[in-house]
This record gives sequence, structure tokens and C-alpha cells, in this order.
Amino acid sequence: MRNILLLPLLVCFASSVLNGQIPALGQWRDLLPYRKINKVAETQSRVYAAGNAGLFYLEKSDNSVKRLSTVDGLLDINVTALGADPEGRIILIGYESGEMDIITQDNRLVHNRNIAASNVIGNKQINQFYFYDGYCYVATGFGILQFDYNRLEFKETFLIGKNGNYLQVEHLTAHDDKLWAATTEGLYYCSFNDVMFNPAAWHQDTLLPDPKVALNYVVSFAGNLLLNLPSDSFKSDQLLIRQNDGLWLRSKSFPLENNFHFWVSDKRLLVSNYDQLTVYDEALVPSKIYSTTDGTGFLFPRYAVSGLNEDIWVGDNGSGLIRISAAGNSIYNLEGPESDKAFNVYHFENKLFVTGGGHPANWFPFYNLPELSVLNPDDSWEVYNLLNQEKLKDIRDIISVAVHPDSPNKYAVATLRQGLVFLETGKGFTGYIDPTNSPLDTTLGGVCIISDIAYDEEGNLWIANSQTAHPLKVLTKDQKWAILPANLQGSAFKSGKMTLASDGKIWLSTLNDGIMVYDPGNTITNTEDDRYRFLNFSPGEGNLPDNHVNFIAEDKKGQMWIATRNGLRVFFNSSDVFSSSFNDAQDIYIQQDGRTQILFENEDISVIAIDGGDRKWFGTKGSGVFLMGQDGTNEIVHFDRENSPIYSNFINSLTLNPITGEVFFATSKGLIAYRGNAPESSDLSNILAFPNPVSRNFEGTIGIAGLSDKTYVKITDVAGNLVFETTAIGGTAIWNGRDFKGNKLAAGVYLVLCVSEDGQSKGGTKILFEK
Repeated sequence: MRNILLLPLLVCFASSVLNGQIPALGQWRDLLPYRKINKVAETQSRVYAAGNAGLFYLEKSDNSVKRLSTVDGLLDINVTALGADPEGRIILIGYESGEMDIITQDNRLVHNRNIAASNVIGNKQINQFYFYDGYCYVATGFGILQFDYNRLEFKETFLIGKNGNYLQVEHLTAHDDKLWAATTEGLYYCSFNDVMFNPAAWHQDTLLPDPKVALNYVVSFAGNLLLNLPSDSFKSDQLLIRQNDGLWLRSKSFPLENNFHFWVSDKRLLVSNYDQLTVYDEALVPSKIYSTTDGTGFLFPRYAVSGLNEDIWVGDNGSGLIRISAAGNSIYNLEGPESDKAFNVYHFENKLFVTGGGHPANWFPFYNLPELSVLNPDDSWEVYNLLNQEKLKDIRDIISVAVHPDSPNKYAVATLRQGLVFLETGKGFTGYIDPTNSPLDTTLGGVCIISDIAYDEEGNLWIANSQTAHPLKVLTKDQKWAILPANLQGSAFKSGKMTLASDGKIWLSTLNDGIMVYDPGNTITNTEDDRYRFLNFSPGEGNLPDNHVNFIAEDKKGQMWIATRNGLRVFFNSSDVFSSSFNDAQDIYIQQDGRTQILFENEDISVIAIDGGDRKWFGTKGSGVFLMGQDGTNEIVHFDRENSPIYSNFINSLTLNPITGEVFFATSKGLIAYRGNAPESSDLSNILAFPNPVSRNFEGTIGIAGLSDKTYVKITDVAGNLVFETTAIGGTAIWNGRDFKGNKLAAGVYLVLCVSEDGQSKGGTKILFEK
């Protein structure tokens, strides 16, 4: 196990502005949901709250809130179990991967990978931490482990299935000197006096009406053993109670519900239902019900624990962490996106847009509920979902967004099956377009699939209407429709992402037909001068690595970089695509381990982004993220799960903030950002230095952003003495805070003087070095 000291970090209250600041050069920040909480645990000094992605804690001494993620050293973000020892000294965090983090009483972070690294084949997920008689019993996807939480080490493994087979254990409890296990194949038990690691010591309860029924909770309370039978139907879970003769009957004390969590204290049982929290006394009679109508602040309680001082701490699926106390109720959370579903990300007008829809590689829908999250320049979030936009009730799978160039608060939103909707900051839903009120077409199955949308500089909205005979349509800035004449005779043409090239052409990726390039001519609504062609994997016809094209990116030189499921190629003279001089796509060759290799040969590349220095960011479906130089031949950095805080090696999308250089990665587990060093700026009117002021003991890199590529930068003291000079890469100049001889600078104010490469733009700022 590896120990990490959790150093004191910036305090953040319920607003996340301080806690979500843009990171320094080379640093990361997580952008996860913190309002959907389904795990809670309390220590003597803190209360920890976790969702499917995202963990934070409340510092009880000052009510401050601080997030924790892989950025802070955690092994993962998909928290599947959270527990505190009975004395409230340590916190155990379990993950889907089987990895485990431990936060000790002195705030050391201890990693444990024993389960994840074991030779178990299959499900290693940690489902529960059950503390009993000096040990923690860990319920996992394959069995039970006994953990000594004082020595921080595992003692025994209990494989409780028949003949020691793996068995998915959901929940544990102690009752009548036995350890009971609710599993996906019934209820099992073993006496604490038996040799518990012997599979023969474990017995299946055969007196259940269905001994092999899937169970998710077993609870011992007030001398009773209770068992929850989950149901896929709404409010249909059944709670069984064990009789003295061992038979089980449905308890009439508990109505049919969705029972999300049970918590037992000495004299009360807390049950988190779909939209209320019920407290039962020892006679199994409800003594208190907290609901959405009593002012508690609940939306959907998912987890509740009775606190060390009799307060109740509730994890709510909308409000965050709620404290119920005699002095009143309090809500704690952090701002963030709607969920961890980050399918596509876009950066427009200094705002980040995150779509929560999605589809697998075959473009079948996920049927995700509608959600669009917008990160504003001040780090506040706008969220559009069913709770605040009732008119989105029939919408599923929002996958693309475009911002009107003349009205940055107006958004066009593409859905996978219901056409387009329009949203506006402060107003929400403002309208829709579908086949009933527009020329948009449906597939043979009767659905309107929009694979991508984009506004051009004139305000015309380009629409990729997939699986139709006319896959490209335009809604002009004066609200006229143009159906482009490419007639593909049927609905087998599955369009993907669009790229609006700098020369006015449209490059459209497809699922199985390569690329369609469309030239709308001089006038969009006059299609007589339009032309189009297809590029595919055949030599002489494009020479793509594969006809399944994921993404197309245009670099600063007008070259088209093509990402496919089977590698990368580049069209170096893309502007000649309709002429006889147009060349096939070419491989990029690199030197690796003394050998010449093809860059990303056979790699499934999901996305490409070009930074201010014309460097290329590549997101992949399994290998993480790569930053390559301008021509793609040199690797600058590679981020994956092993060497960075990135949550997953599967990258859905990525985008850049051209002003700050921050890169946003939409992974299969959520959104994370990295501060790169090559933003871009068209002038020098908004120069920013960071950190500023610079503390005396600062040893990192100082960034100067808001520059254009190759801006000349001089740094002087107030007397005009030159202490450093450099040239910006992309839109950022970097400096170690020392003079030409490597000496630290004296405290005081230093001037940053900047001149663009062509000498036409000038600007500057000041940096304070503290004493």
C-alpha cells in the first residue's frame, strides 16, 4: 500500500467558484456532479458524500466543503461503497474496479489494490463495508473479505458459493451470531464460530419463497432480520421479515416502495425511499417521515445515516448532502454538471457545453434523459434537464450543441431521435424543429436522427440528418431551408460529425461510407453550383484507414486530419478535394524505439483538437490522450489512467478553451480538465499571468496567457532592467520565475511587455512577487 498525505487545500463553501478555479499550467481539475449523492459516511471531524462519480466532504468545524477525486490522489471516482469505522476515525472508499482508498485519522490517503490486482476473473466491485467486532467485512462482486481496519490489511477471503465458487455479495449484516449475506442468488449465512473461509461453513437459506432470488439488502434491527427484494417496477420492492421458525413473510409495516438504503442505529431504522425518508422505531412503526413537501429540501433521498450526535445525514439525488438536526436543516453541495454522462464537449464564446446523451459505435440510442450542462466563465453552471425544462419530457439523447454566432446565449441542440430543440440562457426551452414543422426527414423506423449541427460564421445552421436520402440540410440565418441535392437513395447512409472547413466546404464523417465532402458554392439556397464527393478506404479515392470515420479536424495550415476506428491519416491539400491534383490521405511516420512506425496504426481514435500552437490533441477509445507536435511526428505528452488523474482511457470527446489553453476531456466516466500551455489570442488586449501574486516559496511554472502564437515577451523590473525574455508557444509564454542566471527574483512588481510577431499588437501586465 502507498501512503499519500492529504495536504491542507483551499476551502470551498456551497458555491464552487473558489474550488473550481482554472488550474495552473500543467495542473488538473475535476468537473464532476456533486448534487446526486448516494453514499454518506461520518467521521469525528468530517462527513463524506459520494455519488456515482464525485466525492466531497464537509468539514464540520467550519461547514466548508471540499471535493476529492483522482486530481487529489484518489485511485478512482466511481465510488460503489463508502464507510466509516464505529469510532469515526477512518474512511474506506470502494470502487467499481475493486480498488480501495483509506483516509486515516491524520488525513493520510492510503491506497489498497489487493482486490483489483487479485487473480479473480470477473466482477471485483466493492459493494459494502460492514463493520463488526473489530473487523470490516467487505462485500464484493465475487465474495466477502475480512479487513483489519486498525492494521489496514486484509485477513481472510470467504468464497461462499457452492464449492467455493464466486458469488456476487450485495450486502451484509450480523444477526444471531451469524454473518448474513444478501447475494444475487439468494441469502447465505455462516456462524462466526465456524471456519468462515471454508466454503462448506456457508449455508443457503432455503426457506425463502424463492431461495435463489436476487437480493440487495439484509438488515438486523430490534431483534428482527429484514430482507429487501428489489423490483424493476416502480415502487414495488418488498420487505420480508424472518419469523421464529425461519420462514419469511412480507412485513406489513413497510409499504411497497423503491428502497434505496437501510441504516440501523441503536433504536431507529432509517429507510431511504424513492421520494421520502422514513424513520422506524423498534416496534417497526414509522416515527417520522421526511418528504419533498415538508421543507426538508429533499428531492430524492438515496442514503441516510444517523450521525454521531443523533443528526441525520442524507445523500439526496438532486440536492446533495442534507443535514437534519434539531437546530434546523442544512444543504451542502458543490456546483457541477448534471451528471457524469459527458458524451460531447464544445467550447463556444468562453463557455463549455457538455451533452449527456450518447450512442455506442453502431449509433443505436442510449435513451438517456435530456441533459445539457454549461460551464460559464465565472465557473457557475447552467443545467437543462427535466426538472427545470418540462417541455423536454419527450426528448432523449442530446448529443450535439451549436451556439449562434450573433447571440451567444442562444443554443441549438441536436437529439438522436427527436430532431432539434432550442434553448436560451434565462429562458430555457424556446422551440423545436422536427419533421412535423420542417424538411427534416425520418429514417425507415420513423425517427429523426440528427448526428451533428454547426453554425457557420454567417449564422446559417448546418444539420446532419442521418439515415436519410438527403443527409445535409441548412436553416439559413433568415430562417429559410435549403435541402442540399446529394441524393443517397435510402436510409443506409449513417452520418456522424461535421467539420466546417475554412474554405467553406463541409466535411461529413460517416459510420460506414467514409467521408462526404460538400461544396455549397457561392449561395447556399442556390444548389445548382453545388458539388460533392465521397472519400473512402480505396487508393485513389481517399485511401482512408477505414470507412468508419469518427472525427475530422482542420489544422492551422488547412490540412484535414482524419480519425477512424482503425487509425489516422491526413489530407495535406484538402482545399483541392474537387480537383485532379488532390492527393490521397497519408500516414504520419514516427520514430519509436529506433524503428519507423505509423502514428496510431490500428488505433481507434475518437476525437482530434488543434491548439493555439497547431499541436494536435488525440482522444482514443482505450489508450487515453496524446498531444503531438504540429506535424504529428513527436509526442509531447500522453495521459492515461496510469500516469495522470484522467478517470478513464476511453475518451468520448475533447475540446480546448482557446483563451486559457485549458483542455477538457469527456471520458466514459465523466469530465476532467488539464491546463495546457498553448492557447491562442487574436490580439494582446487580455493578457493574464498566473499565479499572480507569486508566493515566495513558489517553485512551479508561471504562465502568461492571452497571447498570439510567437509573441515576443520581455519581463523587466520597474526600473526597466530586463530579467527574462521568451517567445510564446501558441498563446502562452512560460517562465520559471528566475532571471537569466537562474536566481530567484527579489520581492516586488515586475512588468510583462508583449509584442506580436508582426509587431502590430502590443500589450502587457504586471506580476507581484511576494516577500
